[in-house]
Amino acid sequence: MGTSPSESHKEGRTDGAESDGPDASDTSKLADQGSAAANARAPPTLEQQLAQREAQVAVLERKLHHLRSWMGSINAQMAATNPQLVKNARRLYVGGVPPGTTEPHL
Repeated sequence: MGTSPSESHKEGRTDGAESDGPDASDTSKLADQGSAAANARAPPTLEQQLAQREAQVAVLERKLHHLRSWMGSINAQMAATNPQLVKNARRLYVGGVPPGTTEPHL
């Protein structure tokens, strides 16, 4: 019975139905794929890097704004539920400090 060209190649036989190498169209396709892959791996230009950084900065600024507004709402809720806790957190008595000591010395 007959075998397919790939099977005959695996067995080490060639009966003339299979070529020994790629033809010209296969070679040009491989060259096109290779150049496309090389372009895909090329480092980004300075303009592309700058655009990426600006996009990252914009995302981080939005996240920071969201975090700050969330923290503000948490602080407002805490102050509304327990005002004494907020006031006490702002006042702190420190005893035993010699007279004339300034804040930077502490």
